[in-house]
Amino acid sequence: MSTASPPASFLTQIQSHITRCNELLQDLHRVTHLVQQERSTLEKFVSDYTAQFAGVRRLVPEILVRIFLCLEEDVNAAVSSRKLYFSPVIMSQVCSVWRVLAHSTPQLWTQITVNMSSP
Repeated sequence: MSTASPPASFLTQIQSHITRCNELLQDLHRVTHLVQQERSTLEKFVSDYTAQFAGVRRLVPEILVRIFLCLEEDVNAAVSSRKLYFSPVIMSQVCSVWRVLAHSTPQLWTQITVNMSSP
C-alpha cells in the first residue's frame, strides 16, 4: 500500500480557495461593522427624536417649576418616614433645561436635607 500525495495543482486550488474564503470573511466583517455603525446612528436618532417630543418637554417652564415646588412640598412632608428623597441637585442633573430651572428657582434651595445614615 502506497500513500500517494495529491498532485500539486490540487493543493494549489485548495490554497486558492482558502485565500478566497479569507477575503470573503474580511469583506463580511467590514460590511458587518458598517451595518452596526448605521444601526447605532439610527437608534440614536430615534432615541433623540423620541426624547425631544416627550410630553414633559412640551411643558412651559412655569409649569415645571410648579411641579418641582409641589414635589418638594410632598417629599418634605414625608421625610420623617424616609420613604422619599428630593433634592434640587438631583433635579438639576436631569437635563440642561431642568438645571437652569432648578438653579433659577430660589424656593427649591431654602432647605437642603442631608441623609447621614449609611445605605
